[in-house]
This record gives sequence, C-alpha cells and structure tokens, in this order.
Amino acid sequence: GETHANVQNIVLGQGDSPLTDAGVAVACSATAYMTRLHFWRTYCSDLYRAHRTARIVLGLEDADGNVDPGGKTASDGIDLIVDSHLRELAKGAREGYLKKLSYEEAVALRRNEAGYTSNSNAAMMTMETPKLESIDDAWNRVKHWIDCIVEDASDDYYSTIELKDEQDNEDTRDSGSDPK
Repeated sequence: GETHANVQNIVLGQGDSPLTDAGVAVACSATAYMTRLHFWRTYCSDLYRAHRTARIVLGLEDADGNVDPGGKTASDGIDLIVDSHLRELAKGAREGYLKKLSYEEAVALRRNEAGYTSNSNAAMMTMETPKLESIDDAWNRVKHWIDCIVEDASDDYYSTIELKDEQDNEDTRDSGSDPK
C-alpha cells in the first residue's frame, strides 16, 4: 500500500513508513477478493508497511488496526509468514531522502548531517550509512528464500504422505484385513 514516504517522494528501500489512508483503502478493497482464495501459505516482508498491508488484505486486521475483525485466525488456514528476505532492494545512502537526489548527493547530505567536514576515506568509512544492495545481492537473498520455500513445501508434502500412509495402515489394522 501507499506510504507517507511514497507521497513525499522519499526513497524507502528497506526503510519503513506508515501506510496512508489511501494505502489502507487499497488494501481493504483487495480483502473481499483475497479472502475467497485459499493459499498454502502467505508471505510478506518484515517491514511494518508490508506486514500491515498483508494483514489487512488477508482480513486479519481492519482499516482501524483492529486485529482479527472477522474472527479469522491461523486455525482458519491463514498462515502469514513474515520474512526479511522479502524486503525491497536496499538503496543505501538514498534511503530516507528525496528520490530526485543522486547517490552522491545523498552521501554528501549524510556526511553533513553527521558533522563530517573531511573528505577523507577514513571519515567516510566511519559514517553509518544504510546498506546498499546490488541486484545480484537482492537476487541471492530472494533465491535463498525460494530455496527455503521449496524445502518447506517438500517437507510438508512428504509429511502429509507419511501421515496418510500411517492412517491407511491403522484403518487396515482396525478392519482386520491384511495390509498387503
């Protein structure tokens, strides 16, 4: 959903910003459709904006922030998994600044705000800057997440088969027939 930073043309990257009323309204409008669908699992980023959007869309929270407005819980088959691997691309020094600024301009602003007057590399290295992520870094992060989901799905599938086999064997024993 739309955030206050979006409206102000501020780069978020892996930073966070609350949803606007319009962002909440868009999420609410998706609720009626999405709650009719059935998912094995649902996933979202650990950033508040993504997590809140997902909770609203899944009907786990209403526009006013009331949790569980329709009595929906994980026991209803809604399994929302919050995962930092799903964060947006980290934009480094630009995070929190206007989109029109170049990376170099954002670094200069951070230096000035931190009180650095030296242009030396040593001063730059001690300045705290948000993480900057390359496309390859982001892809590796997402690939790791996909690998985890595939492993999780495989574990789920095989545990379901094992459970079914155990139930079939119990049913066969209960009926007195030979399991072969």
